[in-house]
Amino acid sequence: MEIAFLTDLHLPLPAGGPAALLRLPWTFGPRAFANKRASGLLSWALRRSRRHRHEVLDAVLADIARDPPDLILVGGDLCNLALPEEFEAARELLERLDGIAPVRLVPGNHDAYVPGALETYGRLWAPWTEGRVVRDDWPWLCDLPQYGVAVIGLSTAVPRPWGDAGGEIGEAQLRRLEEALAAFAGERLRVVLLHHPPHERTSAHKRLADRRALLDLLARRGAELVLCGHLHRLETDGLPGPDGPVPLLQGPSASQLDERRPGGYLRLRLAAAPRRLVVEPRLFRDGALRAEGPFTPGPPAAAAARTAEVAAP
Repeated sequence: MEIAFLTDLHLPLPAGGPAALLRLPWTFGPRAFANKRASGLLSWALRRSRRHRHEVLDAVLADIARDPPDLILVGGDLCNLALPEEFEAARELLERLDGIAPVRLVPGNHDAYVPGALETYGRLWAPWTEGRVVRDDWPWLCDLPQYGVAVIGLSTAVPRPWGDAGGEIGEAQLRRLEEALAAFAGERLRVVLLHHPPHERTSAHKRLADRRALLDLLARRGAELVLCGHLHRLETDGLPGPDGPVPLLQGPSASQLDERRPGGYLRLRLAAAPRRLVVEPRLFRDGALRAEGPFTPGPPAAAAARTAEVAAP
């Protein structure tokens, strides 16, 4: 099975430079920006608009269309300010992707930038979230027995105060996740998809609040792969699992123009028998999307040591 994983699309806001962007409060009404959106708009106008670019995202979409996978997974942050027009633009993009291959997505913190936005406008994305909109209804399960794969999608998107880009899973989702991991153990390659990385070294203002509960759950039940985004860089790690480290893949931003931390997406090749995972990054460098050398995720020695520590009596 082949999966295309893209995350942190941050669909670019209208062009026209900082002055045009700063007119948005008058376009949508000042009340729409009497909240966290005010600082988010300023950040976009002065910094992020130069980083998240149409040309990178267009190259990613063209590459996926040229080489259709079996499944497309989207790791959240399609929006920037959670404006209704951003949800509509994201819906149009998801429809375009859905014409290439089946799509499933989870939301990110920018999709829940202000209270009520995701619950109100996220209904536009229901065809790609198994109908989940309200966070208490998550996770969704995408079972693909023909490939021996099951994908479980968690929502970590919750409104946070100014300066906070963290997330939270919640007890109800964690309980259902454990049930799904237990039900498919030994029967499927279990892929867990969420926006926020669960490892401990994430900056305090970007962390998953209940990451420790998730790590403890994975240490008990295991999984074959965890996919996340949020930090806009490609990174691999290993999380403690009952039979050895669980591979963690953190995807790059699908729209980021940055030679030091290039944007792009990941192609994943999974086989159930014998079990195999190969990752091929496709990153935007020197003005074009380029395939990097494929690799098999190998967790660092520290992760293996943490696994041994968890398993010790």
